[in-house]
Amino acid sequence: MIRAAFFDIDGTLVSFKTHVISETSLRSLDRLKEAGIKVFISSGRPVALMDNLRDYPFDGYVSMNGSLVQIGGKTIFSHPMDKEESMTIARILQDNAVPCVTYLENGVCMSRLDDTAMQVMATLAISPLPPVDLTEIAEGPVYQYTPIMSEELFQRILAPYMKKAVATRWHPAFLDIVPEGSSKAVGLDEAVRYLGIRKEETIAFGDGGNDVSMLEYAGIGVAMGNSSDEVKSHADYVTSSVDEEGVTVALEHFGLI
Repeated sequence: MIRAAFFDIDGTLVSFKTHVISETSLRSLDRLKEAGIKVFISSGRPVALMDNLRDYPFDGYVSMNGSLVQIGGKTIFSHPMDKEESMTIARILQDNAVPCVTYLENGVCMSRLDDTAMQVMATLAISPLPPVDLTEIAEGPVYQYTPIMSEELFQRILAPYMKKAVATRWHPAFLDIVPEGSSKAVGLDEAVRYLGIRKEETIAFGDGGNDVSMLEYAGIGVAMGNSSDEVKSHADYVTSSVDEEGVTVALEHFGLI
């Protein structure tokens, strides 16, 4: 019996074409709630940037790739980056003029803007943010860095200095850097234990590399049809694409709505 459903946002609930959750998905979420199933977001985004969900009343949020979990307006898990390593990452990104979105507990900021950064922000339907000095931001708790950089550049200038942080990439233009010990699976586990349910009673939907851990953790892991073959290989079920209402298709397939 499924008692909780967890959904990634970009490429899962929200199309990169429309940048907003569809009416069909909203109705499916309503039907899940009517069936007594709690609905959660599990995203690389912070809650402050979840502005494409039409203010839907989710039961909780696993945000910043599992670094922060909030249920019913209450923070039940908080895992910011190691401060010394956060400062090192910030300095390297700042010195190399790498655009980077930085996620704080109650806000989000951007180090600098260039053409690539503007294109990425447009892809994610995020309004440009005023630039800040990353080394100043790193003085306080940081939950996630999202540098806009190639894999080659990341491996060359940043990866050698990461000892207590891990990186996942769900888009070729950028990656998410989170504290070691954080992942969507960790976030789901914290939520499951707080809710007093079993992981076998969960279903999770995702499309990117940062979704793999939760697809493997959940009782049922559903990969979207627009996922890569690698992501699909970790799922229990592959549904149709986000633009073909893959979430609703899978929920109907498993008899949840």
